[in-house]
Formats: sequence, structure tokens, C-alpha cells
Amino acid sequence: MMSDKQDQTAAAVARWLWKAGCVTIRPRPTFRWASGVRSPIYCDSRLLLSLPAGRTAIVKGFVETIRRQKIPCDAIAGVATAGIPWASLIADRLKKPLLYVRPQPKGHGKGQQVEGAVTRGMRVIVIEDLVSTGGSSLRAVQALRKAGAKADHLLALFAYLPEQLQKKFQRSRLTLLPLSGSEALLAAGSRLKKIGPHHKKEVEIFLEKLTRKFNL
Repeated sequence: MMSDKQDQTAAAVARWLWKAGCVTIRPRPTFRWASGVRSPIYCDSRLLLSLPAGRTAIVKGFVETIRRQKIPCDAIAGVATAGIPWASLIADRLKKPLLYVRPQPKGHGKGQQVEGAVTRGMRVIVIEDLVSTGGSSLRAVQALRKAGAKADHLLALFAYLPEQLQKKFQRSRLTLLPLSGSEALLAAGSRLKKIGPHHKKEVEIFLEKLTRKFNL
């Protein structure tokens, strides 16, 4: 159950995503997500990085969430690649060390997957831009834990299925805290007349199928 403040943040972030042109609805041909899923909706939150006012609002939302939830934090880690700029901005605001996590270990040099100074027991908040099925997020958390960090909280700008993913992540001892989700996004799109009833319904049906397919 979200608080009024969380509802307000979710709605505000959703409006910024539409305002920055991050969201595209295209039932045919569908988009291919990094997970391989074919989807009628695509959200490119990287576009928000080019919008100073939106960028500031998102960073404020992340920082407020960390403080409201009283999350212990020794460092901020961004998931490559889109999570890195947000993690950098948050780490700067909080005056915390910055780490980042590659999709897989580097193929040269020391072969590291986690970049930055990691110490055993370091409490790390993981930052993602967007979470779809959660696979890449969990791999990043596992890499941090393998490196000796204590990674129990994942913050994301947006998650398609926040409640369902929260249950999935809990099985890996991970708390998901997205700033916004698909419900707020579709509601904002309707209010802003960015999406009609037909496309809104198509996305809702897709998300229901996605929940069943990945047992979220």
C-alpha cells in the first residue's frame, strides 16, 4: 500500500516520462525489450537526462525515497548502462561513493564486473532506470553480493509491474522501490491525452500476460 506522498511521486514521475517523450505505444510492430520480450510499449527514460527540470525532479524523488525509507547507505551503485547517470547524480547529492555494475565481468584487465571501491559489508543501494522482468537487476545485485557488498534495496525510476516484481525480489532478499509504475503511467497518459482507451487496454492485457509468463 503506497502512501499519499508515494502516489504523488509516482504521478509526477509518470507526467515527466510523457512530457520528455520517453513513452511510445506501438502494438504493431512490437518493441523488443532487452529481456527478449515483445512489447507494445517502450519507455526510454534516458530522454529525461536531457531535460534539466525533469532530471532534477527525478533525483529529488530518489533522494526523498532513500530518506523516507531510512535506508542504510554506504555507497550508491548504478546498473549499466542507464542506471549509471542516475546513480552518479544521487551519489553526488548524498555525498556517497559511486559504484557501477556491468552486465558481465570485463573481458580484459582484472575482469571485474563491479567497478569502484567495494569493501566487505558495505551497504549499497542499487539504482536502475527501468525494471521489466527483473533479470538484469537481480544479476547486478548478485554481482555486488559476490564482491562482498550488502545489497538489499533496489531503487528504480520506473517498473512495469511494481507489486508483482516486489514479490519476486523478496525471494532474493531484495526490496524494490520504484518511483513510478505502469498504473500511474497509463493514468497520466490518459489525462494528458497521450494514449487512447484502445491502446491503454492493449497495454493492460500485455502486462497481465507478462505477469503469468514470468510468474511475477
